[in-house]
Amino acid sequence: MSKAQLLPYDEYRTGLTFGAVFQMLKAEANQKWEAGERMFITRHTVLGRWHQIKRESYEGYRRAFYASAYAQMRSARAQRPARVDMLETRL
Repeated sequence: MSKAQLLPYDEYRTGLTFGAVFQMLKAEANQKWEAGERMFITRHTVLGRWHQIKRESYEGYRRAFYASAYAQMRSARAQRPARVDMLETRL
């Protein structure tokens, strides 16, 4: 894997829609209502939560990408032939 294969943040997609995020917030608002609290859901609330979800998701994606790249690098090093010491070859 190379660094070029990592999607930049602007191109990364969560796979969620505005409606899906709204439904998540609506369920959370219903729970708060039952607990005696109020939660207003506006367009900005939905967009802010969507941004929060994307940031957290992208961070997980980045960590998984670099962990995978590191594992591949370690396995490639393990498969290389061992170095031969120059002093041993001259004897």
